[in-house]
Amino acid sequence: MKLLIVASAVLVAVALGEEKEKMQDQCMCSVLNPCIEAGYENVEVCANKCKSHFTDLGGDWDKANKCLHKYDDKIKKGTDCVRKALGDVCTDKEGQKVPQRHHETLQLAAAREITEMVKKSGLLAKTTDLFEIAKKGAACMIKCGQASSCAKKLGCGVALPPDNEIVAIVKKCALDAGVNTELAKEACNCVLDAGIKRLESICPMIKVIP
Repeated sequence: MKLLIVASAVLVAVALGEEKEKMQDQCMCSVLNPCIEAGYENVEVCANKCKSHFTDLGGDWDKANKCLHKYDDKIKKGTDCVRKALGDVCTDKEGQKVPQRHHETLQLAAAREITEMVKKSGLLAKTTDLFEIAKKGAACMIKCGQASSCAKKLGCGVALPPDNEIVAIVKKCALDAGVNTELAKEACNCVLDAGIKRLESICPMIKVIP
């Protein structure tokens, strides 16, 4: 679940860019959509740029990454669902205006949702230090996505719902894509087998709560 939330947040960041509270031209679909399609590759690029947050814990990033790639189809299904649920964020008419957005607020909303999920699973006390590192890794991923954002490249903005609504959409799409307790435990074991031994007592306790 967390992996898909981060991946989808990166893709939204790819669309958003770094923005301030003012109006700007809305992106034309003819140029934005091809840019977002290319953004799927940015998830892998950003993962490699941010892998120090994983290796600092003693993990073998290449081994974990190879294992986690078997979930690519579910991540793609989930992120496609998010794009569809967000609807037309761009326009076919020139001169349309949209409010600029702050990618940091999306990052905070995603962190709050992940924290709540961990609390509900009863794992927060066992994972406090790991969770703080994971949040830094997620922040790195979103910041990386923003740095190569389509909005930044194209000099335009997109029409998006409030951040909490985006996170709710991502969560629903993750569940619809097949992210469940069994899959989450498998993904945790990928990381465990890659050297993060502190997860040994945690992986069996993971629960995906709708």
